[in-house]
Amino acid sequence: MKKITSFLFMLLAAMTMSAKTIYCQMPYDWWWVGDDQGNTAAISLYAYGDNGSNADWPGQLMTEVDATQHIWSIDFDLTGYNAIIFARSSQNNDNWGAKTKDLPVSEIGDNDLFVISSTDAVWGDPGCDGSWTVYGQSEPVTYNTYHIYVTNNTGWDTFYLYEWGTPNEITGGWPGAQGNDFTFQIAEGATPALHLIFHNNVGEGLEGDQRQLFDITEARDYNLVVTAEGVTEGGQSAVENIPAEGKTVKRIVNGQLVIIRDGKTFNALGAEVK
Repeated sequence: MKKITSFLFMLLAAMTMSAKTIYCQMPYDWWWVGDDQGNTAAISLYAYGDNGSNADWPGQLMTEVDATQHIWSIDFDLTGYNAIIFARSSQNNDNWGAKTKDLPVSEIGDNDLFVISSTDAVWGDPGCDGSWTVYGQSEPVTYNTYHIYVTNNTGWDTFYLYEWGTPNEITGGWPGAQGNDFTFQIAEGATPALHLIFHNNVGEGLEGDQRQLFDITEARDYNLVVTAEGVTEGGQSAVENIPAEGKTVKRIVNGQLVIIRDGKTFNALGAEVK
């Protein structure tokens, strides 16, 4: 009986030795609003091996554990699987296209956090790059948020912003989005390469189509004034979008830093600007 008990214990240990909490950090490029209901992307884990897969694609939905750093986790037993893939999915576990490369289970070792490092989401093979580390023992990538404040002085009947580049799809697919305050996130130390297209949504090549272009090349806030003739930074009109009470906004107006707080405008030294 003792030998049987020992054998069962060893068998159970062998079966559970690969059970662990697996984490994945999703770059902001994957994190745009993806449907009319405002749902954002999630991560699913897909595993496969000689005995099949853990679920139909895109796998099992992971749980968000850090909304600021976009880190997701799942308790998972790696036993019997040859490789795993982290897939971009919806919050309902629908396939949203992007994925990592196939990650051999044999290379995970004592690691448990996969940090996706690809600058852009990769929608097909071979998939996004990244590296394994240990959750909680190393600093994950820090993402900073920046604003693109827009003053529309075009006179167009409709006014949209579409962008492409890095980070991608901050306004979703074409024609983009309407508004005067857009945000983008990018990893600390990284350089954005965003190409903005302000347009009136008539259609390229059609009569009446109007477009103005501007490139975002620095990780900072931008205050853009768009006219039918071009796009410039700053301008007195940038202070017209007064923030809500209790909120502070920094803007560049006529080449000078101003701070807008509680409906009042102050210069960099704290003096109110009348």
